[in-house]
Amino acid sequence: MGSWRSWRLSTAGSSTTWWCCAASTRSDPRTSSRTMQQQTIFAQKIGPVELPLPMWMVMNAAYVILELDAEGSAMHDGTLQLGDTLISVDGVELDEKTSIVEALDRHKQFHTVLARRIDEET
Repeated sequence: MGSWRSWRLSTAGSSTTWWCCAASTRSDPRTSSRTMQQQTIFAQKIGPVELPLPMWMVMNAAYVILELDAEGSAMHDGTLQLGDTLISVDGVELDEKTSIVEALDRHKQFHTVLARRIDEET
């Protein structure tokens, strides 16, 4: 199996859509040949979405949405989808040092969520 690495990153179109390319090289030990596969990855900015609590989203450590509970505001709103990655909540960027709980502005009834959606083409 080859390794994926960032090959090119540039903006395309509006300020809410970006694209980048990634390339992978794969070696076949039987023939000593190498093949390169190119993949275009489109990332679209989703939001801002205004959601009340409870949102009821299950995410991994990278803030990728794995589940949307039917009772939560995120599911009822319909904007966010499985596989979307949360970027920020209430203007606070989410990263390995900042949790979604820390980012929530406790004085607001509705919380502003920004996310990124990835679409891949080969």
